[in-house]
Amino acid sequence: MVVLYQSQTLPINPSGSSPALSLAEVWEVMMLKCRKPELFVAPMSDSSVLEETETFMKRSVTFKEGMGPPGGKVTEDLQIRAPWKVRSPLNTKHRPSELSD
Repeated sequence: MVVLYQSQTLPINPSGSSPALSLAEVWEVMMLKCRKPELFVAPMSDSSVLEETETFMKRSVTFKEGMGPPGGKVTEDLQIRAPWKVRSPLNTKHRPSELSD
């Protein structure tokens, strides 16, 4: 089995950019990505939130045919640490999404 990890850091408001996004605006998009990952990840075709609290979200994600894991569907438990971090363990492998100053 091959496991790929990806981590990327990008400036949210680089010098000279306009309009400048607030932390609240960026966090809103992070939560949209949690609720509807198919809008951000091309191999995903559908998702549904199964459970949600302030610090936790369980979602089901369906992948396009021939993409993703065998069976084409996974359930993920997301750990939410508003407004800075979402950690999405999948098969015990952690892929954090974090915001920082």
